[in-house]
Amino acid sequence: MSSAVSLPPCYLHELFACLLQFHFLVNVAVGGLNGFIPDGVTNRGGAEPKPWTNNQDFGSATNDFWDARDDWYKWWADAGYMEVDYIRVYEQV
Repeated sequence: MSSAVSLPPCYLHELFACLLQFHFLVNVAVGGLNGFIPDGVTNRGGAEPKPWTNNQDFGSATNDFWDARDDWYKWWADAGYMEVDYIRVYEQV
């Protein structure tokens, strides 16, 4: 009597897919003028709102961002690296 279990090929594929080595490509973005970051919002734990507005041109928004570095840099420099809380993966249906 054999103790092996016969599984359908589709199940085997799903079972072993998670054992394969894979990588996530994570995009890092810090701003934008498309409205994705609403005007007036603050960083998590921060008190200063974002230093540019969505109706600015790229050059002036970039300058305002850099000019406000004393407000935002402390949030970036604490750890010295980027830390990802989680990655959510969706199944396309």
